Amino acid sequence: MSKVDFHNHWTTKSRVLSPEYVPQITLKALGNGGIVGLVNYGDRRYEAFCENINSMSDEDPIKRRYSDLENALVYDDGQNKVMILKGQEVKTSDGDLLVMALTKNTHLKHERSLEDTCKEAKDQNGVIILTTPYFRSRVGQTMEENPKLWKYIDAIEVHNGNWIGGSKNKETRNLYFNYIKDREDFEAIGLIASSDGHSHAEVGKSHSEIKGIDLDCLGGSVNVTYRIRKNIREIKESGNSTVRSLYGSVEHAGIILSIIASSKLPKPLQKLPPFKQILNFGDAEALR
Repeated sequence: MSKVDFHNHWTTKSRVLSPEYVPQITLKALGNGGIVGLVNYGDRRYEAFCENINSMSDEDPIKRRYSDLENALVYDDGQNKVMILKGQEVKTSDGDLLVMALTKNTHLKHERSLEDTCKEAKDQNGVIILTTPYFRSRVGQTMEENPKLWKYIDAIEVHNGNWIGGSKNKETRNLYFNYIKDREDFEAIGLIASSDGHSHAEVGKSHSEIKGIDLDCLGGSVNVTYRIRKNIREIKESGNSTVRSLYGSVEHAGIILSIIASSKLPKPLQKLPPFKQILNFGDAEALR
């Protein structure tokens, strides 16, 4: 079995991450064979991370340990291996949707309907996960009202570590048990836990156990997606490790409130530091 934390942004801002420290943190949090998401949200932090690796000298020992599979990076230090898997959290007209294993430089369109987003994700061979369907979102209600949409879904995030209260996680779990658990017309849908982390300290705090994926034999992006989709659909709630991250939740909420408050200032003030920096929301390299 491998430990996986699919829903992870790593930082609140779109900072470009260190090629040296990301695998170290992943290995410490999830162990040998661990899989962690690096999830874009209106930015390109995954692509910026890949470019950071590519900019290193070909003789650099850190760069030589990476294998680029187009939708994932495998880091091998000779003794242990971990995977950094690309993801995108997509803002739909109903709420957010998490799509994993999209290829590099593939970015799904924001603000479309949930159904159109699911169709586009399917066309791009993404692994589709319902995330936060009842937290400032009507994705849960949309799924209840349109059962045909379940055919697109590979897993439900029944625990999100950034939800301080347990009520929203409980609602999401009930969505599964009330609507699809015993329905024979649906394929198996996995039940996962994720940290939804926005700091290095949160990586792997909430995670799931997935049937071991041989990181030596993946070959390319199509096989990565096939193995992730197949095995994520088999995850049961008993295989989840759940932690609520008070620190991550408060920090993330504080940043969002700062952005909202800054955006309501007069335009001349928005152009002044520190408001301009807050509104830019991250490093240029990860946003361009």
